[in-house]
Amino acid sequence: MGFTPLSRGPAGAGRLRSLLPGRRAGQGPWPRGRRHGAAAAAPPRGRPCVRASVRPLPVRPSARPAVQPPTRPPSRRPGRESVGPAGRGSGATSGRRHPRPNRRSTAITAPAWHELLVDPEPLTRWYSAVPPLERAPLRSVHLSRYGPMLKLRLDLPRFPDRPPAEWAEAGCDRLECQLHFILTDEDLRMRGRPDGGPADVSHRPLERRRLRVSVRGEGFTADFTASASLQVSHPSAYRSADGDPYTARRRFTSRVDGRLHTTLPPTTRKSFYDHP
Repeated sequence: MGFTPLSRGPAGAGRLRSLLPGRRAGQGPWPRGRRHGAAAAAPPRGRPCVRASVRPLPVRPSARPAVQPPTRPPSRRPGRESVGPAGRGSGATSGRRHPRPNRRSTAITAPAWHELLVDPEPLTRWYSAVPPLERAPLRSVHLSRYGPMLKLRLDLPRFPDRPPAEWAEAGCDRLECQLHFILTDEDLRMRGRPDGGPADVSHRPLERRRLRVSVRGEGFTADFTASASLQVSHPSAYRSADGDPYTARRRFTSRVDGRLHTTLPPTTRKSFYDHP
């Protein structure tokens, strides 16, 4: 089988079309294809165009009834008059406007200080109503060396109305304790020095269970942010008639404190003021 070279140009293109299978020589050039935007070529004559006739399928009647969407009655806003044929105000509703409901307040209510204690049971057992920390004698303020903790040693403003039998028999009328605060932010500000005068301890709740605590006394102020979990330690009762509270006979609720101390330890005793 020999190889016939094809020349370039229209002659070579015609020669190539004549050599393709399915096309005989002498039948002319191949029909050009459909170009972009050109109309489709008409079908060749002599071959009828067969069109299939499609019959529509018969529609069977449905056995289920058609479900109608529920209709809602026209709504009326409360407090507006309805206009009837007799004029304005002839409807069933009156012309008075109903008060709007109060929206839910987003303000955080401040609980009482004894409600924030980890164990409020001793105070709730001794007091029928725990007094607020207003005009409470502030004895001393301590910063723990074991962590971010601040302690206020103070006398409660009022003696318990349901004290233990030992306190009542001894004639005690003053109750002292240490109130613990766990500092959460580095914003402690203190000014002055407590000298046993009355002081007010207030708090304001913050987000993430925190408190903004403020201490205002005679010659002493303190402001800090602490956790919303408080603790009371070393409660002791004594008599104000004994004179100096540092030398007065103490009745401690803790058995360990009762065996180790009969009076109030000095502020240099770290085991008493640093540990709970």
